Amino acid sequence: MATMAAVAIMLSILVNGAANTLVVKALYSIWSTDARGNPMQFRRPWDATLAKFIGIAVAGLVGKVLLHVFVSLRSRKDCATCKGTSKPPRGSYAITVALAAAPAFLNVLSTGCLCAGLLYVPASVSLVLRSSGIVFTALFSMTLLGKEMPAFKWVGVGCCLLGITLASLANISTATVFEGSLTQSITGMALVVTSQLFKALQVVIEEILIKKAKLPTIDIILWGGIWPLLIMLSVVYPVMYAFPGADHGHMHDPMSSVAMFSNSLEVSTLFLGACFTGGAITVSLTYATAFLSAMWRMLLEAGGTFLVWLFGLVVHYLVDSGSELGEAWSTWSYLELLGFLLVLLGQFIYGGFLQLPCGRTASRAGAGDPSDLEAAKVTTAEPSSQNSRREEGRLEEAAELERGARGGDQASSGAVSGDAC
Repeated sequence: MATMAAVAIMLSILVNGAANTLVVKALYSIWSTDARGNPMQFRRPWDATLAKFIGIAVAGLVGKVLLHVFVSLRSRKDCATCKGTSKPPRGSYAITVALAAAPAFLNVLSTGCLCAGLLYVPASVSLVLRSSGIVFTALFSMTLLGKEMPAFKWVGVGCCLLGITLASLANISTATVFEGSLTQSITGMALVVTSQLFKALQVVIEEILIKKAKLPTIDIILWGGIWPLLIMLSVVYPVMYAFPGADHGHMHDPMSSVAMFSNSLEVSTLFLGACFTGGAITVSLTYATAFLSAMWRMLLEAGGTFLVWLFGLVVHYLVDSGSELGEAWSTWSYLELLGFLLVLLGQFIYGGFLQLPCGRTASRAGAGDPSDLEAAKVTTAEPSSQNSRREEGRLEEAAELERGARGGDQASSGAVSGDAC
């Protein structure tokens, strides 16, 4: 059962990760009219960021409700044998909410930088650059989680780094794909890599909260959407509206976004698609952290590169050669292909699926990392901490009954001995 769930999570990460990247890129390519009736392209990364957090909050809320219904039905079946359930102490859920704010804030920074970077780099290159998160996650896992990194894993990380470098060179050499500016291309790549620094710290903190602090995964998802929404609406949007910029005198004018939604069905549809795919990929990634580890989460997320690149080639050569979603094959594309293969090779080496001719290797994924091997023991669909306390209460009751029975036996044997005397 756990194996099937892990496979489902992996497939969901690959499909939804690629889908979310493509939907956001498509959203950036659509034209609509702003509040003043002027034609305007929807190149608004903070709105795309908001879409993702809306999707996460909705997914977390739906999951929380379904989980509550499941727990209620299960408790009714158990009520005949259960004498009572212990209530979680007051303030325990408030602590959960407060702790979930840390990764949520990092998620805001990560998603914002990523969405801004997608304005200037092709979708497939952005996914390869996002593999830099593997390196950052490895470093944070060592420093914050105390995990070991055997030599063969560093070889895998090195392959990923080399692949990222080659993909970056391919992007610089084809800087005319979007804006024709070398500076913008470098800026876009820097934003994508920076987003992965924030994300690596986010996923490692989430692993600490799930596996060490024992917080329910569904609560990490729920408040991982609600906290960013509050931050976006109360801090980010007001600040960006206050600063001067090219959006009707503001750095970001929300009224322009509202007008573009109302004036274009395509913009509205793709925005909803960004909400759905953003929520779906985040749910899958969070449960990957719970089932496996933060490192495996980053490795799996990078696996959507091939799907995005293949889609771009298909769009360019079979659908519309002028579409921004398409990518033409050029001389420099060989570097991108080699970069992708090196990233894939690094993932296989890190996971222990590929044996090195010398040095310490792994016979299976996660070897050398005890938290990965024991990940299946982590409860990933926790209804709440109340269920754990309920089971503990039942065990304590059973222990008390057993001790009582033993005491009764000892008393009986004492009485018999007394009679015999």
